[in-house]
Amino acid sequence: MTDCNRLSDRMPDVVAGRTEWTRAEQDHLAACAACAHELDLVRAAAALGDAFVSRTEPALIGSAITRRLADARRADRRDRRATWGAVAAAAAAVVIISSGAGRGKPDAEPVVAATSPAPAVAAESALVPELDSLDAGELSAVLDAFEARHADPEPAATPTLGDLSDQELERVLRAGGV
Repeated sequence: MTDCNRLSDRMPDVVAGRTEWTRAEQDHLAACAACAHELDLVRAAAALGDAFVSRTEPALIGSAITRRLADARRADRRDRRATWGAVAAAAAAVVIISSGAGRGKPDAEPVVAATSPAPAVAAESALVPELDSLDAGELSAVLDAFEARHADPEPAATPTLGDLSDQELERVLRAGGV
């Protein structure tokens, strides 16, 4: 086997850090432009995956999904409380008006029902842009999948993508979540 072929076979192991060049191999790399060019190509190919791994860290995506789902549940609870508060205020107004309170008093001030302010929009809605492209049914499926794990207001441990079943992982992948 020629020196070039032997070096070509060893390049991936050296670039990955599993082995090192011998002095004779280093001399050959310094003298042979073709081998030096091939080594540069192997190094560039090895670096291609580094950028992808740093963009898709499962722990960050999992915690962002968990936060977004918890925020959505809190917003839903606030909406329900605001609705029931408005219903109670309207019922109280009907009772006051129907009981005849305030009749015959010209200087009596009208009763005004207090309404609660509109619930705040979740500040972290843009943390997981992968969920923005999902329709209501798909978002509901994601919420249902996490709801059993997050029955407590404060979960004991942050779930990871490893906690998902095969079917749930397929749903996330089909939705473009990872």
